[in-house]
Amino acid sequence: MPIQANIVDKQTLEVVIQGTDGANRMFICTGKMQIFFNASDNTASGSGVIQKETFTALIDPQLQAGQFKKAIATASLADISYFDNNPTQTDGSQWSIEGAQADFDDESGQVELRVNLMLFPRGLGSSASIQGITFQVTTLAAV
Repeated sequence: MPIQANIVDKQTLEVVIQGTDGANRMFICTGKMQIFFNASDNTASGSGVIQKETFTALIDPQLQAGQFKKAIATASLADISYFDNNPTQTDGSQWSIEGAQADFDDESGQVELRVNLMLFPRGLGSSASIQGITFQVTTLAAV
């Protein structure tokens, strides 16, 4: 089940367009998802552990079901950290955004942003975390 993220520093731009399928507005929403996603390598060999999680948030604009046409999303790592408990061994970490999607949420009437993340700390006692994801979602609507 996706984890609800907090949105900060959100900015939305509304542009009048002449699009396809009756779209006459483009909304560009940017901001930052504040999250806490952590993984630690507690394996006996220090060979690493992969953790995956999906974070979600509702963003602008507020629309009726028939007004939404489509949306695209991009996301970038903003706040990451790594802790190495044993610097004498070869270890490291991998952070990854495996996908970012945006679609209409019927219940709220807003656009739902979903970001799929992966962490892979490697090395006994090492840990990696992500605390923030920046995003941009472009939505086409017929308003």
